[in-house]
Parts: sequence; structure tokens; C-alpha cells
Amino acid sequence: MWLQEIQQFAAGAARAPRVAATIQPLLGILQRVTGLESVFLTRISMGTQTVLFAHNTDELQIVAGMSSPWEDTLCSRVLADERLLVNDVDDRWPDSPASTALGVKTYLTFPIRGADGAVQGTLCGASCRPVEVAPEAMAIVGMFAEVISAQLLREINLDTATDRAERAEALVHKMAIASEIGNLCLEARDLHQTLKQVAKRLEDIPVWRYIVCFRMQAGRPVVEEGRERDVQEQLIRAVLEALGESVQHMHSRDNPPLLDENRQGEVIHELRGKLGLGVRGGVGVLTAATHSDLEGGILILADESVALGGGDGQLLIALSNYLSLLAIRLRDYEQLQAANRELTRFALNDPLTGLPNRRYLFETAQRLVSQAARLGESVVVLFIDLDGFKQINDRYGHRSGDYFLAQFGRRLSAALREGDFAARYGGDEFVVLAVTTGSGDGTEPPLQARQFADRIGLALMGAFDLEGAGIDYKGPSIGAVVWEPDEDVEALLHRADKAMYAEKIRRRGPAPFTELEIRT
Repeated sequence: MWLQEIQQFAAGAARAPRVAATIQPLLGILQRVTGLESVFLTRISMGTQTVLFAHNTDELQIVAGMSSPWEDTLCSRVLADERLLVNDVDDRWPDSPASTALGVKTYLTFPIRGADGAVQGTLCGASCRPVEVAPEAMAIVGMFAEVISAQLLREINLDTATDRAERAEALVHKMAIASEIGNLCLEARDLHQTLKQVAKRLEDIPVWRYIVCFRMQAGRPVVEEGRERDVQEQLIRAVLEALGESVQHMHSRDNPPLLDENRQGEVIHELRGKLGLGVRGGVGVLTAATHSDLEGGILILADESVALGGGDGQLLIALSNYLSLLAIRLRDYEQLQAANRELTRFALNDPLTGLPNRRYLFETAQRLVSQAARLGESVVVLFIDLDGFKQINDRYGHRSGDYFLAQFGRRLSAALREGDFAARYGGDEFVVLAVTTGSGDGTEPPLQARQFADRIGLALMGAFDLEGAGIDYKGPSIGAVVWEPDEDVEALLHRADKAMYAEKIRRRGPAPFTELEIRT
């Protein structure tokens, strides 16, 4: 990925003595970052623009050595129009020689400026087809343009070589930080922990004197650590309000999330003073936002002015986009996990009663008997059949029958002890599993199983509401067995089923339910 290539370039650029040693790999990286067909570096001298280096793909070929009068070039027109990127060159400037001869539709240019601010060259990209260049890509091209400016000036102006070298090294350092943070966001699994790591990394950039992480809760920023949290939270709210909606949602950002002194206002100046900072200097917020919500961010303050269009400003755009892409990825991951949990719940639970289904029952029974074999425990199985359920359906309707099943499932769940397990086996049949380690009074496991069945049966008797009708239910038939060593789960459940039928025969006689009078 090109983030790794930027890291490698940054390391090489710091050691290269001249721009020519690094420009060709740089142009290759920029071509992949922007998606443009050609990327090239030009020099402007005595009213003429000359291509110094070029990297081409596809049909468009920009050749080193090509030159044109500066006033005829697309670079001069784009910069005069106070733009960096144009996607409709042929419609906007049909008289352009480059547009006519080369068929250029998309054109990107960043100025390379000298010490006096005059344009001495350009870092350009062009394509014969419309290309949408992402904001983070524009930010990276802008940072590279700054690096090239510094390196060219170092070569051209020997008297300022030391100063320009330091500037280039600082920008390379920031690029390396941006690359490192980009990789960190790609691998991160926790947004707020990542914000703390990014804040720690930003401390290596001297311009940022004051850095604070925050998370959003109920629409308000919350700072979790520090003695000045109230002032910090007030300042974050004021900065977010001043920056406007551009930092509230993830979308293409044309400007860094930064305020200069003139846009901060009295409230921000007063809060800066409470934190021991003067009113001069940049203040902003790196935000981690999804498509609809601000999740958190990092408050950043400087003691000096920070150029909105310079390397620091472009760095902030890139970092905010990295953090927002992370927030979106983690939000999507959380939603996917929630959907998977819901699907698992539906796959393993009966939708009518809410109890585990037959599949879940077999998995749990296998686990419990394996555990019992290992620990010398006993597993009790109750097989439950709802006596009279067919009569309820025939007399009151299937809707009332379903309502009865749902109530029965809730009562069965309420009757369980901690560690017991109940499932709907199918139709009007249910199964309960329980693990026992023996009784202090010497009661044998079969007797314990029968006592357990009687307690459960008692809890399942009584009045049931059938939506307009009521019945006094006499309880289900319950077969109770104890797992025998080396017995598989299917054999165990089959034996419990047979025990239930034996119990059902024993209980024959009285009606399974009587109708209750419903008072209105």
C-alpha cells in the first residue's frame, strides 16, 4: 500500500543530497496516490515553464524537456483561478494548447515557491479522463510540494541551505508521522485507545504545545483525565461550534480543522488563557466522525500561528480523514457483530418461546455429559409434554395455543435454578437439563431427579391467560432420568422420552385443564 511507500520515501528523502535523487520515485508514488495518468515536476524561469521530471502511464505522455510560455500553461490558469484541481479543463479552457493537443480533462497543480513567495515551479498531475482525487491524496501531494519547495530552495539559494534543510526534515518527519498514524488506524480495534496513541505521537511535532483527547457522550465532548477537564470540555465545544458542521460528519474536507487567531473569538481566547496559553496561535480539533456522528477527537493548540494551507494544515486534513475512516470501520464492525449475534440468537433460539431450540439443546447436552464424565457429576434430564395442548388448540384456536406456549416457556425459565438449562424440543415438548454433584442427605440421583421433576411440574401448574379466555392447567407430564456413563445424548433423550410417556399413562384420568371464569 502507498502508505508504506511514503514511509520508505520519507526515509530516503531525508538522506538524499538533491531533489533529483528522489523525484522519480516520488512521482511514481503520487501517480498511484492520485490515480492521474501523468505526474510531473516543472521549473519556471524567464517566463517559460519547462518539464524537469515526469512519470507517465496509459496514453497521456508528458516528456521531460517540454516547454511552453508560462501564460499559456494550464498551471498558470489553474493558479490564477485560485484552484488546485480542475476536472473540466476542456470545457473551462477550450483555447488551451495543452487541452487541445493532449486532450487533458483533469489537471492538478501545486506551486513550488521561492523564498520571496514567487512561483518557481509546479508539481502537477494530468489525465485525459475525469478523475476525482481524494482529499487525503490532495493533502499528500501538498506535503510533497512543500518538501520539493524546501529541497529546490536549498539547491538554488546556498545562503539559506541550512534553514531549508531543517524545514524539509521537519516536513519529512510529519509525513512519517502521518504514515505511521495511517498504518495505526488500519490495524486499530479501539477508537479511543487509538486517539490516545495519535495524541502521544503528535507530541513529537513541536508546534503543538497542548493536546487533549475526548470522546462524545450524549452529544457532548467528555475529557476523561486531568485536573482542567471542565475548561478543556468548554474549549472543545467552542472550537467545534466555530469550525461548524465540517468536523461533525465524515465527508470531503477542503480545509484543515484549524482556526487562526482572527476566527477564534473572545470565548476561545478566554479559555486559552485559563489553560495558560496566549491568545495567539492555532487551535483546532482532529475529529473521528462517521457518516452521521462525531465519535471523538483530539484538541490541539499552538503558541504560534499555523499556516492553514501549509504542511501542518495539510497534515491535519490527512489525520482527520484517517481517524474518521477508522471510526466508520469500527462502527461498521460493531453493527456487523451485532447482526451476527442476532443471527446466532435466531439460529439457536425458538422464536415463539424465546428458549433455546433443539439444535442448541443437543450442543449443550453433549457439553454437559462430557463435563460430567470428566468431573464425576450426574446429569438429570426432564422430558416435558404438555398434556391437553391439542384440546387447547381445538377449543380456543392456534393463536391462543401459541400464547399458551409462550407463557409456558416463561414460567419454565423462571422455575430453573442457576446453571439449569431448558429448551423447546419441538411442538409441545420441552427438555430441562441439570447437573448435580450429589446430595448431602445421601439421596440417590434417580430420587433427586424425581424430586426435581415434581418441583418443576408444580411451577407449571395454575392459571393461564389465553387472550380472552382463562384455564386452570393441571400441569404437564414429565419424565425424569439420570445420565448413565458412556450413554450418548440421543440415547439419553430417547430414554427420557420413554419415561415421560410412562408418566403420561400414570396420570390419565382427570381433564388436563378446566376453564376459568373471566371477570370483565
